[in-house]
Amino acid sequence: MASARYLFAAKAHRTSRQVDSDAPAVASSSPRSPLRRSTSVKTVADSTVTASLIARLGTLQPDTPRRWGTLEPHEMLCHLGDAFEMALRTRPRKAPVRIPNRPLVKLVALRGPLRLWRGTRTNPEHDPRVAGTPPSSFEADKARVVRALHALAVANPSSLETGHGILGPMSVVDWQRWAYRHADHHLRQFGV
Repeated sequence: MASARYLFAAKAHRTSRQVDSDAPAVASSSPRSPLRRSTSVKTVADSTVTASLIARLGTLQPDTPRRWGTLEPHEMLCHLGDAFEMALRTRPRKAPVRIPNRPLVKLVALRGPLRLWRGTRTNPEHDPRVAGTPPSSFEADKARVVRALHALAVANPSSLETGHGILGPMSVVDWQRWAYRHADHHLRQFGV
């Protein structure tokens, strides 16, 4: 068991740029471990976390350069708006989605110490270049994301989708954590 802990800590150390600073603690004997020791988990249900995301959104400009990926800032806003509205059921799915039961995948994605992975293909319904909402007004699309964040922060189970196409069944708390992780991932994409 100790060797498995060492291997995990060593691998996490090698990928320290990928460690999510808000992830829950994982015990580590190394004082230089990149894994955070706090047990707090950021979620949009926390008004200070939501305010922080909104402030970061406020610094995003149409010409903000991306660090990775292909989306432009305006397209990213449309992508987030579509994804959040899908979770809120205000943008219904075009077809039913099979909800897999993947508790380990959900645990790692929502509560693990690593940041969301880059280069994952997006759902075509949330891709503004495919079947998602095309960009219109930058400020209006930004306001749409802010409205959706506030709605997710106070959502109840009846107003949310029951599951995610990759992560499986989702509770209100899961959706609120997912909203934070998803927004944070894309804001990091543009260095804000």
